[in-house]
Amino acid sequence: MEIRSAAIADCSDLAILDNVAGHGLPLWLWHGAVLRGKATDALEWGRDRYRDDSQPCNWRNARIADEGGETAGMAVGYALPSDLWTPSETDPVLRPVLALFARAAGTWLLDALAVFSRFRRRGTARLLLRDQIALAGQRPMSLVVADDNLRAIGLYESEAFKQTASEPFVPFGKGQATTQWLLMQRQGQEERHNG
Repeated sequence: MEIRSAAIADCSDLAILDNVAGHGLPLWLWHGAVLRGKATDALEWGRDRYRDDSQPCNWRNARIADEGGETAGMAVGYALPSDLWTPSETDPVLRPVLALFARAAGTWLLDALAVFSRFRRRGTARLLLRDQIALAGQRPMSLVVADDNLRAIGLYESEAFKQTASEPFVPFGKGQATTQWLLMQRQGQEERHNG
């Protein structure tokens, strides 16, 4: 398994994996663009969002887990600005997540991490997470995870992430067991050595 920088040709895989990471929320939001007449297909809109360099969650900030030339998983991470601004016209479903992002301002945000089903249970997610930890360097790290994603929470806790805040989950579909979005954070390397 090799971890490599994403290329623009990876944007379709990135969009699919972003939807996996977000438990369907990205596709639901992208479908909203179709309903508003901004797009003709939700998944195509998602792919094009990854192609857009003006968005922080884009292909340039993505890393790919590659197994024999096939995408196994991805992680997207970047430094959140210290003066992060949350727009008031945001969809109510997304507001709790953005509120947690605002609390993470100035940290390295792990925005998305996902592995295709057939590549799971091979340590791929841990490799991607450790790659993001290395990219974060001295900066503290943050991520948002659903409270019912126990496997992911266990992985993050095993790499020194701790829950620091939560926001109520706003349902956007049927059959969702999630009740809270959790903000998990990890001290920067320098803080860990001094603490």
